[in-house]
Amino acid sequence: MNKTKLAQAIKVKQKANAKKDYYSYVKYTHDDYSYNKHGEFISETINDALCKRDEMMSGKRQVESQYIMLSVPPRHGKSMHISETLPSYVMGKYHKFKVIMTA
Repeated sequence: MNKTKLAQAIKVKQKANAKKDYYSYVKYTHDDYSYNKHGEFISETINDALCKRDEMMSGKRQVESQYIMLSVPPRHGKSMHISETLPSYVMGKYHKFKVIMTA
C-alpha cells in the first residue's frame, strides 16, 4: 500500500471514529490538536453525558436533567471543547436536538 492510499485509509478511519466518540471528533476537527489530560477529561465528561442522554431517550434509563459545570484553569481547552466543537458535534449527531449555549 503506497503512502497516499495509507493516508486516505487513516483519514476514513478517523472520520468514522469521529462520528462515534466526541474526543475523536475533537482530534479530527482540529488538525493541530495536541493531547492533554484536561482535554481528554472534558471530552470524556461530554461523551458520558451524551451516552446517558441516549439511554434516557431510548427508555433504558429514567429521564433526568443533566448539568455539567467545568472548573478548569485558563488555557486548558474549555472554549475549544465546549464553545467551538461541541455544538457542531451535537447538531451533526442529533439532527433534532436543540442547543442553548451561555457564557
